[in-house]
Amino acid sequence: MSVIRSQRGSNPLTMMAGIALMMSLMAYSVNQMQNEEGNVEAIEKAKDAACATQRAQTSRDILLYLVDNPTDTNPTIDHLAKSGIEIPVCPDEGEYEIYGRHVLCTFHSYQDEFEEAERELAEAQQKNKRL
Repeated sequence: MSVIRSQRGSNPLTMMAGIALMMSLMAYSVNQMQNEEGNVEAIEKAKDAACATQRAQTSRDILLYLVDNPTDTNPTIDHLAKSGIEIPVCPDEGEYEIYGRHVLCTFHSYQDEFEEAERELAEAQQKNKRL
């Protein structure tokens, strides 16, 4: 049985060149994914998304807490924990703070979000005093 030229396979030099090309492309793509601090952006975005999800769940837990405790108009993290609600931990070790029904993170939330939540809470308290 005769061997056709295309069935012999490639030579080792061609294989080494292909591997070198793949490694250089991989190094370039990893370099493109890193931000200024050297962290991979995909990981940072995943942590941001996880924190946002946990804050949203805690906001829903506040609503359930307020149904069970209608007299507590200003729930805190301690009140939620004492009532048996599990408080998640921020992936970047931020602290969660509650402003009315808003849950903010000291690491992932912006200063203007804190100011807006404080303003809304103050307005709600003024409205409750008038009633």
